[in-house]
Amino acid sequence: MITSQDRIKYQYFTDDSILGIKLIGGMTNKVLLAYKKGDKRIESAIKILMGKKTNPNWIRGRIAEELFDRKMIDIDEFDKMSA
Repeated sequence: MITSQDRIKYQYFTDDSILGIKLIGGMTNKVLLAYKKGDKRIESAIKILMGKKTNPNWIRGRIAEELFDRKMIDIDEFDKMSA
């Protein structure tokens, strides 16, 4: 569900992008770290949740940003994930 606050915060994003950002933001640290480490089951599950048309690089970048925001990776790890 997209709230009016979401629309303000993500005013330049599409509805699908906002939903993806919220979905990733709701994932546990354990899931995000498993994705970062290359857990194929987690990668597959996230791809299914996000939809087949979602660019995997976008997913990886959003997960990197979420991990960085949670202070679970440093800027160097962020850059590696986002490259």
